[in-house]
Amino acid sequence: MSSFFGEGVLRDYLLGKYYKPTVDERIFMFLDLNDATTIAEKIGPQQYSSFLRQFFIDLDPAFINTKGKVFQYVGDEVVVIWKVSEGLKNNNCINVYKLAAGSIKQNKNYYLNRFGIVPSFKAAVHLGKVSITEIGVSKKEIAYHGDAINTTARICSSAHQLQKQFLISKSLYDRLNKTKIKDFEHLGLHSFKGKNEKIELYGLRENYLQP
Repeated sequence: MSSFFGEGVLRDYLLGKYYKPTVDERIFMFLDLNDATTIAEKIGPQQYSSFLRQFFIDLDPAFINTKGKVFQYVGDEVVVIWKVSEGLKNNNCINVYKLAAGSIKQNKNYYLNRFGIVPSFKAAVHLGKVSITEIGVSKKEIAYHGDAINTTARICSSAHQLQKQFLISKSLYDRLNKTKIKDFEHLGLHSFKGKNEKIELYGLRENYLQP
């Protein structure tokens, strides 16, 4: 049951912690498979399902080792959440990217032999306040509502246009341990659909994953 709800969430759910909306701060990461439509067309629906399943399996240790909790899978995308203290500790919410990329690289030959394609991905991390509550009747789940989660999704969607595989917001960047984070470059202010205020972004330099 814990694996379905997510570690720690089942306990809070059974205790009724989120029966009434609770406002709290969280760190969100949206991670998307690149070229998902092209891959699906190339290998077919059954193989694509197996491909996605393996992709998410290989990413999971990166989430676990950085204290991230998988919130949901949506098609070719996974949403990961950190409590702020856990996400900022040792820059966990940033280090997750290198661990995830390393896991895919380690399994490169498996993907090539079975699917003929090695997955790549883009991701975005943002921090902000959200309302956390229990929703649903016949099917209940814990939901996060608020601008922070919507903004994270929009930042992730802009990664291709900005030619960056990993983006973070200034609100998160300002809270990180700067002595351990020297691989991000300032990308300036950017506009997003549905938002009046521009968002200041930082992007991971390409040499971050070099030995």
